[in-house]
Amino acid sequence: MENDAYIGPGKLRSRYGDLSLIENKVDLFHDQIFGWHLNIALQITNADGTTPDQWVAHANYAALQIVMAYPETIAKYWHGFTGRQSDEYFYRGMCLIYPQIDRADPRQQKALETLYFWSRCAMYHGTLSRVEIPGDVNAPDLQIDPDREIMAINVHQFIPTLINHFRGYCQMLKDPANVERRTAFLTRFDHDHII
Repeated sequence: MENDAYIGPGKLRSRYGDLSLIENKVDLFHDQIFGWHLNIALQITNADGTTPDQWVAHANYAALQIVMAYPETIAKYWHGFTGRQSDEYFYRGMCLIYPQIDRADPRQQKALETLYFWSRCAMYHGTLSRVEIPGDVNAPDLQIDPDREIMAINVHQFIPTLINHFRGYCQMLKDPANVERRTAFLTRFDHDHII
């Protein structure tokens, strides 16, 4: 393998310096998740109104395919989990992003299961799902009907919510006093990356 390959969007391995340092690992993680996933989804949908020159017509569904891995990813890093329990960590990630979700409420848990199966799994494995994209850019982030197993995801709200969550998480990781989060992050980062 090439020693100085691209490991971040447009950035060679040498740009990140000593990757045994947590600060550099956080920078790389930020660049990979934001630059290769969240920002691409933001740009192609113009979800925040700042990238009209990069907007792609009818890209909302493709943008969701890009970002629906985020809840599972962020939960595995948050908890330092290195296993493969995709559904459980998707649910945990959604609860990190939306702390008002109450998994003890059977309807809310069913809504999470519906979201996981019909957005995250169906979009990746079957390319079809029961996800509707609202025409109104001011519609809520998520509307889920667990009884009918359908949902509406407004990318113009959902993608910026994910980006704000991710920025907050990265800020948290930069605080040396946040030992628990940093330790969990390093466990998952070192599992995922061969540097």
